[in-house]
Amino acid sequence: MAILDKGKALRSLPKTLALLRFILRDVTQAQAMNSWDGDWNVVFVVCHLRDLEAAYLQRVHLMLEEDNPTFPANDQRAMALERGYAEADLRTALAEFEALRREFIALLRSLSDEQWERRGQHPYFGETTILTQAINNALHDLDHIEQIARALGKTTIWE
Repeated sequence: MAILDKGKALRSLPKTLALLRFILRDVTQAQAMNSWDGDWNVVFVVCHLRDLEAAYLQRVHLMLEEDNPTFPANDQRAMALERGYAEADLRTALAEFEALRREFIALLRSLSDEQWERRGQHPYFGETTILTQAINNALHDLDHIEQIARALGKTTIWE
């Protein structure tokens, strides 16, 4: 039995929603616009999570519909400009992310064991599977939850 399997992915992905709700429950829009590193603030991170969630959904659909498709590349900086991260509302972006995450989880839960192994080509990382995408999504969340905590001045929980 693999250490990282579909069960672990399906248990991990919903936890991000609870963690973000907890961390952001009392955060104002003004606080969410602060950045710890002079780069991305909380709003940018939540918008990024939302937009990458849409990309993960698109990738899974492509792998289900085509044999070994190549995914479109995502330019994060261009996406931030095109989608107006600087003017985005934290609560709206969070609600949109949550809706996309629920859709992603529902899609994954509907898959057969064989479908979890469907393959695709990531433009930067090469061959991947639906399982790998789901696990990567959960790990990607952790990086950005830490980034949000730092932006809010909550660094002691990570040290």
